[in-house]
Amino acid sequence: MYRPLRRPLTLEALDDRAVPSATMACNDHPSDDAQWRPFHQHGDNQASPDIAFVRQATQANLGEIVFGSLAAWKGADPAVKAYGTELVKDHSASLGQLLALSRGAGAGALHLSPDDRAALRQLIRLSGNEFDRAFAAHMVAAHEKAIALYTAEAQNGQDPAVKAYAQASLPVLQHHLQEAQQLLQQVGGTGQGG
Repeated sequence: MYRPLRRPLTLEALDDRAVPSATMACNDHPSDDAQWRPFHQHGDNQASPDIAFVRQATQANLGEIVFGSLAAWKGADPAVKAYGTELVKDHSASLGQLLALSRGAGAGALHLSPDDRAALRQLIRLSGNEFDRAFAAHMVAAHEKAIALYTAEAQNGQDPAVKAYAQASLPVLQHHLQEAQQLLQQVGGTGQGG
């Protein structure tokens, strides 16, 4: 069961050594592509686009879990808190499916992207309605980016299981985007991604 953060995030917690405990169970999977080859490989021993997708989707899911936790803890509007809780629940399930499907190939990406770390640093400094607006705007942009990533995999993926995962995930991501857009309007934002 999801529980909101009990203590505030600090900027020191944002380095790659302080990944949220939701991913601890994944750390026993090697991320070396030479050992874990769950997908079709291209010549020259380069990772397939499916593996690149798994890594990017892993980072995106982790980011949504972190941002959702922050919103559930720090949001001023009850709708922001509820949306944050929903993000944690849905993206935790999605991350678990993705890592099980990929047999650990995405485990090497269990850290926030540089863009997410920068956004998190900004959000941590905000409070009240200012936090809610910035969070909602970031969620619009993040879900637009995730939808583009998942759509590309659903259309062009080579591994049938990964392609099916991407296709099955799109309705949830689209729903999250619609909710984020509505939330942004509700808390006084423009309704546009940033």
